Amino acid sequence: MAIIQPLKKAFNWQTVHEKIQNAPLYRLDWSLGQTIEINSWRGIIDIENFDAGANPAPSMGSPVFLKLTGSKFIATDVEDFYIQVTPYYNVTLDTAIPYLLPAGALVAGVSDIAIYNMSATGDWDAPFYVYYELGVNYKG
Repeated sequence: MAIIQPLKKAFNWQTVHEKIQNAPLYRLDWSLGQTIEINSWRGIIDIENFDAGANPAPSMGSPVFLKLTGSKFIATDVEDFYIQVTPYYNVTLDTAIPYLLPAGALVAGVSDIAIYNMSATGDWDAPFYVYYELGVNYKG
């Protein structure tokens, strides 16, 4: 009980749907670049044309990187910044199975998300979305 009470304060299960519904939608045409500028702590990224050349290697071979940049990256130390991501894809239309892994910041001010393909094949024809939430650890 002692652990659950703080979690209720940090994450209100009754209002989580309102937070997700208020998340802005960003669109990224992968064929034009892999970096998107965001201006919110959470959001949904609609990745268009991901099948046009992205193709992470099958069976978790090698990833491609989605890069987030913007004014919300306020942490000066990469260790103090975190990102949580959730993919959406159509399991009946795609043979690829996305696996997303926040990879930290390889360049200052940019957060990288490694996108892997867990499947042995690589069909990415259906819509592909990424829901993200950003946070800063103030060590408090």
